[in-house]
Amino acid sequence: MNIGAYTRLTWMAAFLFAIPFSYALQVFFRNYIIGVIPYFLLLPLILRVALELTKKRVQLIHGVDIYSVTVGALLLLSSIHIAASFLQGVDLWHSLRNLVIYNFSLLVFFYFRSYVSVTEARMCMAAVAIASLIIGAHWLFDTYQKIVLREISYFTELSYEYVKNRNNLSDDQVNVSMLRPEYRSYGLMDKHTMTGAAVLVGGLALLAYWGSSNLRYLAFVVYFVLLSVGMATTAWLSFVLVAPFVLFLAGDKKMAETMLTSYGVMIFGLFAILASLTIASPQLYGKIIEIGAAQISHVGNLSNPDSTSYYSIYKAYFLAFTDFLANNPMAFYFGEGFPPQTAWQRGGDVGFFELLATYGIPVVGLLFVTIGLAFKNIFSRAFAPDVTPEERGILAFAFGVLSMFVISQVHYNTFFNKAFFVLIPMALGLVSRFSPKVTQEMHVQSK
Repeated sequence: MNIGAYTRLTWMAAFLFAIPFSYALQVFFRNYIIGVIPYFLLLPLILRVALELTKKRVQLIHGVDIYSVTVGALLLLSSIHIAASFLQGVDLWHSLRNLVIYNFSLLVFFYFRSYVSVTEARMCMAAVAIASLIIGAHWLFDTYQKIVLREISYFTELSYEYVKNRNNLSDDQVNVSMLRPEYRSYGLMDKHTMTGAAVLVGGLALLAYWGSSNLRYLAFVVYFVLLSVGMATTAWLSFVLVAPFVLFLAGDKKMAETMLTSYGVMIFGLFAILASLTIASPQLYGKIIEIGAAQISHVGNLSNPDSTSYYSIYKAYFLAFTDFLANNPMAFYFGEGFPPQTAWQRGGDVGFFELLATYGIPVVGLLFVTIGLAFKNIFSRAFAPDVTPEERGILAFAFGVLSMFVISQVHYNTFFNKAFFVLIPMALGLVSRFSPKVTQEMHVQSK
């Protein structure tokens, strides 16, 4: 590896390691601007790419593909929204913060697509995994301290005060669940959902990184325990669903098949228990079915506005979104951009509507089409005869990140959190970089 590549590797890996801790920095220093400090680690990379492009020593995208078109559309739309919000009165520091978080993250795509080598990509995966282990270890201890010892940590108290002061809220207006001993730990991030997602992506990185089945089994057990104890349901479910496919793409078909078989046995066992209940206790069985049906469709109580069933939640969000579009017609095409001057409430129960409200339906549709094509290319490329085990692991990690993004849209959205926003362009860049054409060019250059 030459000096330039090693320098790029160091900066990018350092950034990916540091960015999950940005919220903790904001809390400790009581300043939201501090959270952008990790992005300064990207400046040498961005300047180097810009310099080499100016000198025409490299091609930006090796020919335009759908990945670069999609990221370019997001980049253009983000820039327009940030500029428009500044002209409408958003303060300069907040505008610059949004510019750094969203535009710098999108520019990461071009680095991964044009520069990253196999060694660099694997080192970035390792950085993500190491950061997740630190976050997970703290989350485990904080959960024990909160649930078992009934104690609230110093960081949790600081986080509560930070949220209250930053948003100018009174004690009655702040969500006090983070201070309740019986509630889930938030960890080092602003929500337990975000902490769970940070642990999840690190677990997927290790499953794709390690070549040993024993080490992969160890990683799966460790992260399964972390997500179970942390009680981040969406992250736990994502890990359980996505892990077998990551293992399969990484080349560990035996472990993937074993895992899927285990899932089948557990599902069969669940149905066997339910079947036994129909014989032993029909009343209990009927109550279980009634509760399940109520959560899925809320049969017989569809008009209840206070319902927390899945049906009622999605119905309420859909109706609210149609009202939002009726009052903001241009949002259908271009979205409304980023807070603070936005009409759609952020951080709700259904992330997909937040995504639509931010970027508009056309660009979001393009994004999902691109991810679908990325899945297709990953599966076709991962088992090509000329692909190396290391490249297969990189593609498996990209699949895991993109799958996590898709699943998160069903419930709490992690996409706009700065610790995860960067992972989507990174994953798309890896898929584009390790496509057959570009991979052949890399092999020729290495020789």
